[in-house]
Amino acid sequence: MEPLSREQLSWVDKTLASLTIEQRVAQLLQPKIDNESSVDFLLKTMEKIPFGGLFVWGAKREEHLDRIGRLQAASRIPIVVAADLENGAGYVVSGTTRFPDTLAAGAADSEELAYTMGMASALEGRSVGIHWTFAPVVDVNLNPDNPIANTRCLGDNPERIGPLAAAIIRGMQDHGLAACAKHFPGDGIDDIDQHISTSVNSLPLEKWKAVSGRTFNSAFAAGAW
Repeated sequence: MEPLSREQLSWVDKTLASLTIEQRVAQLLQPKIDNESSVDFLLKTMEKIPFGGLFVWGAKREEHLDRIGRLQAASRIPIVVAADLENGAGYVVSGTTRFPDTLAAGAADSEELAYTMGMASALEGRSVGIHWTFAPVVDVNLNPDNPIANTRCLGDNPERIGPLAAAIIRGMQDHGLAACAKHFPGDGIDDIDQHISTSVNSLPLEKWKAVSGRTFNSAFAAGAW
């Protein structure tokens, strides 16, 4: 993706300067679209709280285009739309490519295939208006009983995870989809689901640097947006 032009940067600066503190805070919010009723609710909410993001879940392609399009049209500032496209768009956009869980990419151990998975996620995700994916998962699966890293990560070897994650990131971002690294540096160590309880990273600092620190640094070095 090309860097912003001088005119685009000027628009960003002027728009930001025109916002109140409350409106700037609202730009950090990213509500989720579950169904048609949530779209109606968000259209009403937008009048008072001009949220800057959306998170979309599973729906048909036509539904995504309609829902995202209506919310974008109603917003003065373009909305950043995100989704979990960890292993293709198929889990979020029905009828598009649905790859196996990310651990399969780790088992294949092919940067070319990892890049292709990232590219497909980008092309099909962007086709319905998704700009940003919460992927790839760069957690290290040191504990097979962990319910989060598990089959959603690239394996238990930081040396293998780094290059594969970088290839996925390149595949995504070469085709206009912003990538990130998730979940947390140290997730996957215990057997806790951090969505519902506080997880624990019990690794000593030097071990952490060699495991989670290594994979997340690899993602940063790959230029994850």
